[in-house]
Amino acid sequence: MKRAFYPFLLSIYPVLALLAFNISEMKPVEALRALLATLAGGILLFMILKLVMRNTEKAALVFAIVWVLFFSYGHVYHFLEQTLLFGMNLGRHRLLMPLWAILFGAGLWWVLSRRGNLVNLTTAMNTIAIVLLVFPLVQITSAEIRAQSAWSQARSVSAANGALQLASGQTPPDIYYIILDAYARDDVLQETFTYDNSPFLEQLEALGFYVAHCTMSNYAQTELSLASSLNFDYLQALIEDFSPSSTDRSPLWPLIKKSATRQMLEEIGYQTVAFETGYNWIKWEDADVYLVPDSKVGGLSAFEVIVVESSAGLILTDAASVLPKFLVPDISYPKQKQRERILSTLDNLAHLPNSVDSPKFVYAHIIAPHDPFVFDQQGEWVNFSGPMDDATFQAGYRDELIYLNQRVIEVMEKIIRNSATPPVIIIQGDHGHGRSSSEDRMKILNAYYLPGVDAQLLYPSITPVNTFRVVLDQYFGTHFELLEDKSYFSIYDSPYQFHEIPNNCEITGSSNP
Repeated sequence: MKRAFYPFLLSIYPVLALLAFNISEMKPVEALRALLATLAGGILLFMILKLVMRNTEKAALVFAIVWVLFFSYGHVYHFLEQTLLFGMNLGRHRLLMPLWAILFGAGLWWVLSRRGNLVNLTTAMNTIAIVLLVFPLVQITSAEIRAQSAWSQARSVSAANGALQLASGQTPPDIYYIILDAYARDDVLQETFTYDNSPFLEQLEALGFYVAHCTMSNYAQTELSLASSLNFDYLQALIEDFSPSSTDRSPLWPLIKKSATRQMLEEIGYQTVAFETGYNWIKWEDADVYLVPDSKVGGLSAFEVIVVESSAGLILTDAASVLPKFLVPDISYPKQKQRERILSTLDNLAHLPNSVDSPKFVYAHIIAPHDPFVFDQQGEWVNFSGPMDDATFQAGYRDELIYLNQRVIEVMEKIIRNSATPPVIIIQGDHGHGRSSSEDRMKILNAYYLPGVDAQLLYPSITPVNTFRVVLDQYFGTHFELLEDKSYFSIYDSPYQFHEIPNNCEITGSSNP
């Protein structure tokens, strides 16, 4: 390994390391463009340094210094943003840029002052680069193997109580399962956001919805919550060899994409309708009808934005107001795409009664009012740049929720009015808002439109785990018993280390089963 090839390996390392860190949220192919860009940039820089320095070994060393400083800048900056020294925030470009310039100058002087043969140092650097690449490659490969294993072991519906039946002559209803991501319960909206959500809930009730005013989610994270609700059971029962110490989310993915509810409905002739969400493990790309918005915008992907903001590219984005536009990477594209997806989903939902044949099972996961916030109260484009303080977050969340409420009512009116057979509609939050206590995190919106079903079967504290138990029993002749409603909080880094959150809401009406 006497020739210096480590610049080519270092060129792709930053992207592979970020991909490995985010592998549970994305497919490897989504990093391909960033990988090719950094590789091309690395090769170009190395060639230029070779021409300037006329020494391959020294050029390679200077390349390593430049590459490490460039791709570590954002990581260090964001770490220092959280650090105070004598009351001063250390995350400042005016502090970090001079330090990086000094480090580069010192590194360049060290390289230029080297005398003699650099073969041993080159060999050592080649070895270090190979070892560095091994770690993310092992993580990525391991994640892909786990994912494939999870698919092969996907849970099948139990035939004992899973066979759906329709009464003779009965027309099966269309079923709409609409997830409004991070939509909090009305009491949380009042206490945290000083927003009275009762007009929206009253509009739903006027349309015929039952609103569970004391409901809570069963889990605090999207993947956990959906895996449970779509399979009408708790994860402790759904995941084979469940272990609280595990951090492996791959068993959840088949539970979401090939859920018991979906399998059972498809077996009796339902076609599935789903929408692009932007999040790999919660979207049903293999649905019979998969609706993707016609994109009107272009730019960096969400992963590419992470690459930019974890590198010295952060300097350009933070100085956007004073730099020529062509020098600044456009990092707003992921937010504009999210806005497009939300608008497209709402628009298409309203037309589904007439555009897709019945019976259909519609799965619509709308990433709102979850941040980043992309709507004001009138639905106009907003773009919050940089970290949001609590007041800005609350204003952004409240404004997006107000717009979302208006659109949801419009869509529900059209679906109900234009459906030949009265549809089943469930509107739920998957968890509460992102800056809440563990208790408030579990408090969600939960509303049911179940025509022909006795309202006494529902109750204020019903949780999503019982949603499809009620629907399947009442419309398809199954005999699922309602489960005890429980809410399990966990943090992202330890998804299965659950802390049960009691429901302290003052419940009126029917008691919890």
